[in-house]
Amino acid sequence: MQKDATPQADERRRHPRLPVRHAASLDVPDHGQVHIVIEDYCPGGLFASLMDQGAVADHPDARNVRQGDKLGFSIVVDDTSVSVQTEVTVARVGALGFGLAFGRDETELARALGVVAQKQGFDVPEDRGSAPQAASGPAAEALEQAALKFVDEALPELLEAAKDELLGAAGSAASDVSQAPFFEAMSLLRRQGHEITTEFRRLLKDHLHS
Repeated sequence: MQKDATPQADERRRHPRLPVRHAASLDVPDHGQVHIVIEDYCPGGLFASLMDQGAVADHPDARNVRQGDKLGFSIVVDDTSVSVQTEVTVARVGALGFGLAFGRDETELARALGVVAQKQGFDVPEDRGSAPQAASGPAAEALEQAALKFVDEALPELLEAAKDELLGAAGSAASDVSQAPFFEAMSLLRRQGHEITTEFRRLLKDHLHS
């Protein structure tokens, strides 16, 4: 029986994430190769972890990876002749792995990941042709401006609410040690709040123009 790749109510998105698992590797310029495990993917992106290699910050090569970096990506699909070497962009650096983005023209990588998903029992939607062209004209421009205005007004409030929640959680922590991650997260939001908003706006504009 094939697994259901339909997202749950709280995961509804344009493309469902498929929780596939497969080995791959990243080439970090001037450092070395990092072995990763793909944890899930959807058209245009995937999340890869270091698995049992520990945290990103403690890995001798992975700790040098930064958001926006262009890295070499290699995958050989088990028990097949399918292999791909391409370039991906680091969309997010997490504690234990990376969010990686690849372009819509990366059909070979998308096909390889589709083979992995099918081998692991997932239904992969068929390619029904090229994506529709982005809307243009006054209505599209008005939609873009309204969406960006909403982001500019709502996202800072959301980040402030997140900091309040973290502060409350820190106050309920049992010890200074258990409080530390909450204060660290608050500090991160303070330092990178502007960058988060800017990147969100960029991704939104890219989506509206895609």
